[in-house]
Amino acid sequence: MASAPPTEPPTQGTASTLVEDSDVPATEPVTTADSISTSAPASTEVQTSTASEATEPSVTAAETMTSEAADDASLSLFTGPPPTADNLRATQTYDESGSTRVRVVNLSWTGSDPEPQPGGITVDLYKVERRFSQSDRWEYLTDRAPSSPFLDTFVDDAAFGWYQYRVTPYFLHFIPVNDGHDWWETVEGQPSYVSVLVTAVIYPPSMPRSLSVTTTATSATVSWAAPTTSDEGCEETGYDRCDPATSYVVAFAPAGGAWHSITTTSTSHILDGLRTGATYFVNVRATNDGGHGPVTPSVRVATSLPSGPLPPSR
Repeated sequence: MASAPPTEPPTQGTASTLVEDSDVPATEPVTTADSISTSAPASTEVQTSTASEATEPSVTAAETMTSEAADDASLSLFTGPPPTADNLRATQTYDESGSTRVRVVNLSWTGSDPEPQPGGITVDLYKVERRFSQSDRWEYLTDRAPSSPFLDTFVDDAAFGWYQYRVTPYFLHFIPVNDGHDWWETVEGQPSYVSVLVTAVIYPPSMPRSLSVTTTATSATVSWAAPTTSDEGCEETGYDRCDPATSYVVAFAPAGGAWHSITTTSTSHILDGLRTGATYFVNVRATNDGGHGPVTPSVRVATSLPSGPLPPSR
């Protein structure tokens, strides 16, 4: 389970007006109006610098602001459009760890690139949260970088059902401050939502039991018992557990010939049109949505010879 979300930095802005004292030499640092002492003599004149008085190249507010000004200011320096998280999708798959399968929900989306901003660096991130359909509480999962899908893993004993995911895009706008203190602001966009029914992982079935084959001159009746779902029977699948079969694949081949197969949902099947007096090999495997189970050992059988004229051979 993901840890609690990190504390976001406070949103701050810049001083709206930059001024300098007329008596201060041009080489002294520029200060803000808010930083001028209220105990200064009444005759002290405060004015903004003009282009004719400037002896150095002009600078931006972000380049001249001090950490004190950043603390006192309330305006955002980010001027571009807010971020977006479009085309949010959730697909189910599973991951294998040894003899266990775990359910995985793959979240993917299309992000937006921040417009270049003067005097700072902007990075885009995405906060991922989820909530169960029967809960009002959003659970923080992670913060992701652009083009980085998120895999949400569920274990077998987790609460499966409908889940809603929320992806909130945001920009972190970093501003260099001239006294060496970093300053940043968070620009958040509209969240995107997607819902998905999270289901338990299905394991392949075990091997069919009690395979038997009876023949006539031109056919073979193949019968078997449904595979077990007990722990002992599941060991042959390579997993800790196995699920019931939903269908079966019956495979057969003449001695030295190619294999053929048919699929059925029954526990018996008749292979007809076989060659008279020929040897065949037959096996069966069970399947379900989790995959194919192990194949039974092949049974060797022979069709009988008729007493009358031979029928067309298969």
